[in-house]
Amino acid sequence: MNVQDTIRAKGAALADAINARDSARAADHYTADAALMPPSAPLQQGRDAIRTFWQGAIDAGLSNVVLTPDDIAAMESDAVETGVLTGTMGEARILGKYVVHWRRDGTDWKLHRDIWNTDT
Repeated sequence: MNVQDTIRAKGAALADAINARDSARAADHYTADAALMPPSAPLQQGRDAIRTFWQGAIDAGLSNVVLTPDDIAAMESDAVETGVLTGTMGEARILGKYVVHWRRDGTDWKLHRDIWNTDT
């Protein structure tokens, strides 16, 4: 599997973990020193903070998350992905875009920097 296909699969697995309401599994997709930069919220640094953030979002009604990459630029041990996100928060539909910096972590790819914003 090439890097782009691997990253597409990893992004889908992150969305699956969120949709399964499993914040611990979602956080496992991030490097130990990852940074999550959600809109209108403080920086979340490290897996524990990221797990707590995703649990709060799940508890608030986040579901039906779909991440659709439109570009993945891969280098030797880093990759940058941009794409479109959709989901729901309770009754509200979410539409937005994201940028993710992936980093090779041993033989695995993990999210290292994750930022997004919503259009709605």
